[in-house]
Amino acid sequence: DEPTNHLDVMNVKWVEEYLLGLKDVTCVMVSHDTGLLDRVCNNIIAIENLKLKQFKGNLTQYVEKNPKAKSFFELKSSTGFVMKFPQPGFIEGVKSKGKPLMKMANCTYTYPVNSVPTVKNVTVQVSLASRVACVGPNGVGKSTMIKLLTGEVVPQEGTVWKHPNARVAYVAQHAFH
Repeated sequence: DEPTNHLDVMNVKWVEEYLLGLKDVTCVMVSHDTGLLDRVCNNIIAIENLKLKQFKGNLTQYVEKNPKAKSFFELKSSTGFVMKFPQPGFIEGVKSKGKPLMKMANCTYTYPVNSVPTVKNVTVQVSLASRVACVGPNGVGKSTMIKLLTGEVVPQEGTVWKHPNARVAYVAQHAFH
């Protein structure tokens, strides 16, 4: 079930090569990773009207024969459901989009089970104008840095500051598992 969720590119490639290397094994998977499904699967099972329909071929071939299936993999709702978030309100004391809302300076954090820090001497600042992506291989400290910045964990060294009127929401990568 979703074998590539939360994996970086190198580990997705490893999963793909591993699955392709299995010769005397049947693998049934659920995934939204269309590239993986297309490269690995040679049969598709579709659920239509509470019945299983089997198709011989990869995902591209299946979608060519069943154009409605393309909507399963698009970023639009087939049911008409639209998720809407309210516009964030004014933050008292913040007059500029460039003014810091959250920052951390020279932060180091070591998980109790580790002997070396997951993050060391990290400094970062975000403002209303920030749109930040944290990228890198698994295990380099991306989630830990966000946990430090949002106050989920406290650094052993360094300082973390949040504007007193800022409202922060944090959804962990495994929150829904």
